[in-house]
Amino acid sequence: MPGVSKVILNGITLMDVTGATATENEIMSPYTAMTADGTLTTGLATAAGSTMTIQQMTNADTSVTLENDKFYIFPTMSTLSVTVTATGMYAFRFTSGSTATTLTVTGAVMPDSFTTEANKVYEVNIYEGYGVATSWTIS
Repeated sequence: MPGVSKVILNGITLMDVTGATATENEIMSPYTAMTADGTLTTGLATAAGSTMTIQQMTNADTSVTLENDKFYIFPTMSTLSVTVTATGMYAFRFTSGSTATTLTVTGAVMPDSFTTEANKVYEVNIYEGYGVATSWTIS
């Protein structure tokens, strides 16, 4: 699993997904936060201290211009075209089904090595025009 596979706080392992696979509904976004009283937050903190709202999308949303400071959650997509038009922070997640999603990102530089594969969930984060992605295998 690329990216972070363990979260350790004060010597206590809070999460360990080393080598794990999950179903689509078991995946928890790294943007989900829990308050001290155990309440899950729905907003996402940005570097500027504002919140990033969560926007649920449908599989009909195949071509979208992303808005700054929103986290878009797409379902299983066969094709997805996203555009960013300004500097700032953008984020989206989508599921690639039994056939790899055809993804087009306009307005941001993605790593040359980035490709989509079948049966994975992808999270893409774009900051100031540069994108990074991570993925999880689904079963």
